[in-house]
Amino acid sequence: NLVMSYERKLKPSILFILPDSPLYRIGGFETITRYFAEELAEKGCKVYVLGRGILGVFNVKVINKVIYLEYGRAKLEYKTPKLSLKYILTVLKDIIEKAILLILLHRRKNIEIVVFYREPYIYAPLAFLCRLLNICTVLAYVVIRKASSNFLVNIIRKIVFSMYSLIMIYTLKYYKTDGSVIDNLKELRKYHNYVVYLPPGLRPERVTKHFEDYQNIKRLRENNYIVVCPRRLTYQKGVHVLLEAIPFVIKNIKNVIFIFVGSGELKPYLIKRMKDLKIENHVMFLGAIPYNKVLSPLKNADVVVVPSLTEEDFGMIFLEAFYAGCAIVSTKLGGIPNVVIEGKGGILVKPNDTLALAKAIIYLLKNDSLRNIFREFNYNRLKSEFNLSLNADKLLRYLSYLVKKTPIHRF
Repeated sequence: NLVMSYERKLKPSILFILPDSPLYRIGGFETITRYFAEELAEKGCKVYVLGRGILGVFNVKVINKVIYLEYGRAKLEYKTPKLSLKYILTVLKDIIEKAILLILLHRRKNIEIVVFYREPYIYAPLAFLCRLLNICTVLAYVVIRKASSNFLVNIIRKIVFSMYSLIMIYTLKYYKTDGSVIDNLKELRKYHNYVVYLPPGLRPERVTKHFEDYQNIKRLRENNYIVVCPRRLTYQKGVHVLLEAIPFVIKNIKNVIFIFVGSGELKPYLIKRMKDLKIENHVMFLGAIPYNKVLSPLKNADVVVVPSLTEEDFGMIFLEAFYAGCAIVSTKLGGIPNVVIEGKGGILVKPNDTLALAKAIIYLLKNDSLRNIFREFNYNRLKSEFNLSLNADKLLRYLSYLVKKTPIHRF
């Protein structure tokens, strides 16, 4: 109550630190950061976003009052990283580069608070540096997930949570989550006073301008059902499972087009497999499309499919699909059931189940009234729970409170 009632007249200066700039990497975390950054900047905060760019040199861009600081060269074609000496050296190099820029920015711009996203094992050294510089820090994650039935997975999670403990020591023990529901706080019970529930959100007037038609998708909808899969083309995202389900769908519904939006390492395999299955007339690969056009396929979709095989923390794409008026088919993994309410906003199936996925898609395409019910439920939930302006106000109150409470450390 003290935190929520606190209002600070002077808005804090905030630095968001991401692996890659959200101007080029359009993933869930990048999108969440961009939306929050723009909203906080509009509310009067000085907001910086630090991440790798595409030029290979340091660069500064100001968009919607947000100052984007770019360095290095991001890999726009996403590939799942493999643990190797080269990868470890790359991570160390990235930490050193971020540390140098953080010091320079702090000395010249007086950064008051730094928000780290997701990887505590990478950002723990930077959090310690922030403590030396007397900068308040926040670790932002998405969903604390339920315990797994897999013993090895639970061991790995305990190691990860120990990393959270490490970074909390250097961040005044504050922890923020962007997820819709915190499932299980047992691992963080001793930090329960420092966990803040704060979901992301959308601001409709900002999203609407991105609904531009792309490659005449609107024309395709005149005589066909449109099923969109807005996922990176990687194994973890389950796009190959959806491709295998397509023959079952078109056997029951002839006039349906499947659109894959995204790029990734599986694309050559998917194209070859598409030809083997002889479904070329029912499949489109749009690749990684520009941000101002990325929502166009959703606006023209009858069903959005998110066939993930690994645990999704939140899934920003769901909120965009809610606003676009889409019914959803996804998998029962991680935080997805907290965002997509089964039976009310979509249909959830077991991961890697081709037949179940196909049946769910067929059922929704044949049931117009159910799709409309799902659309209305999702849109109303978006307005009530995922209002970006209200959630940004809450975030601003928390950040302002933390800045005020940050003690002075002298080293």
